[in-house]
Amino acid sequence: MENFILCAKIIFPIFAMVGLGYLLRVRGITNDNFIEVGTHILFYVMLPCSLFMNLYGSDFTAVFNPRLVLFVVVTHVAAVLLLSLIMPRFFPDRSQCGIVIQGAFRGNVILLGLPLAANMYGAAGMGPTSLVMAYSIPLYNILGVAVLSIFSADERDHKIHWGEILLKILKNPLVVGTLVAVPFALFRIPLPEVVTDTISDIGGIASAFGLILL
Repeated sequence: MENFILCAKIIFPIFAMVGLGYLLRVRGITNDNFIEVGTHILFYVMLPCSLFMNLYGSDFTAVFNPRLVLFVVVTHVAAVLLLSLIMPRFFPDRSQCGIVIQGAFRGNVILLGLPLAANMYGAAGMGPTSLVMAYSIPLYNILGVAVLSIFSADERDHKIHWGEILLKILKNPLVVGTLVAVPFALFRIPLPEVVTDTISDIGGIASAFGLILL
């Protein structure tokens, strides 16, 4: 019973935020345009600030775990290989199969992982979770493009353009926010308090706002 209560305390705030978003949508307080604009603000501003501050305020040498990196990479690649063998049996249409495989292996660490880590471990859990995104987001992009290219119905689209993938990854705001924070966290480079306070305030509403949009 104690474990159940603990789980409820961790999960309930997340469902409450999603429920609030649903209520606002049903009552007509939000609309499709709000969700579209809000998603862009979340993706390009709030989440990068959140990821930056999570790493900036953590001990990089302590949160970096090579075994965790290996676990994430191996499990994702293994999942994609397994799905690539199984899904074609159920989805003969190659393009549809590629979409299903991509949807099956891509996680949602940004919207659900960060709030769960915060509720379970507080500030101590935010650094490792944010660092996971530094390599999981590029991995999602690489595996996603590879799957969609391999399972493309057009034979000409089977070639994977690695240069375009790399450029797309480097331009991803979430990757940028994480990579920019690494040298500050690694070398303990201090920033003016007015800067960190501003970034922290913006990033602090990312999780709640993202769940409401969801």
